[in-house]
Amino acid sequence: MFVYALCPIKWCRSIRVGLLLISCMYLLTENALGTTEQLGDNNNASSESRSERLNHIGMKFHLIPAGSFLMGFSDDINLSGDRERPQHKVNISKPFYMGTTEVTQEQWNKVMGSPIMPIESDEKIGPDLPVRNASWNDAMAFVEKLSKQDPDHNYRLPTEAEWEYACRAGTTTRFFWGKDTNKRDYKSYMWCNLNSEQTQPVAKLKPNPWGLYDMNGNVMEWCSDWFTKYTPEEQTDPAGPQEGKYRVLRGGAYGNRFKYCRSATRIRLSPDKSQHGYGGCGFRVVAVPVIPGPSKTTTNG
Repeated sequence: MFVYALCPIKWCRSIRVGLLLISCMYLLTENALGTTEQLGDNNNASSESRSERLNHIGMKFHLIPAGSFLMGFSDDINLSGDRERPQHKVNISKPFYMGTTEVTQEQWNKVMGSPIMPIESDEKIGPDLPVRNASWNDAMAFVEKLSKQDPDHNYRLPTEAEWEYACRAGTTTRFFWGKDTNKRDYKSYMWCNLNSEQTQPVAKLKPNPWGLYDMNGNVMEWCSDWFTKYTPEEQTDPAGPQEGKYRVLRGGAYGNRFKYCRSATRIRLSPDKSQHGYGGCGFRVVAVPVIPGPSKTTTNG
């Protein structure tokens, strides 16, 4: 009887100890879960910050993912011309930070210290308007000076392949919003001769799926490449020939006809010229985060 009388007491103590252990385990688990959720939130925030960068003068850049695409145009021979053919596969092996807008007059002034001289007496001036009369040489002077001013980034012009890849943003049609055969949707995305007689403030219309504004229309944009004809071979990170006579402009401009503002449209121009036909020449830049090391260098040359 004495033994049996003690057993319930031992059982109660065991139960109490067990409950205490369970409570402790619950609290530890809850804290661990809370830490995981917090880390997850921080990771998400970090991921967001990695996908977008803002430099010291307020220029915004979006991270363009690595991937592959068909460069050039094969839909309509009457639209494309020989410069856009043959269509060929291009691989972009590394992500890169592309400027969300064309370089504006205000950004130019902050970096260069004075306005780029207008070439016409009625030139439209405004802080949010894109630079529209820059030669390739002017664009290179800008990225070199900006790189010297910013300890966290180097800057360069995009290659032609990077430009078209970023413009298409995973699409395969004439424009990133579709074929727009009936010319009904372009007004939400593009400035061309159908809806504008001059340059317009950047980022006024809708961006493409990767958050880039005015990739089609407004001003033509310089790329780093020397102009050359396409070849059918698959390429990875093409940067154009080592020398040439003309540099490449992409995207079309406010004064260009609808068909000349397509994602595949290519224009060639001497690097010391700043105007082409019915549209001005501007540019956007790629930001390259600086990896801590002994020296900081610029790219494109």
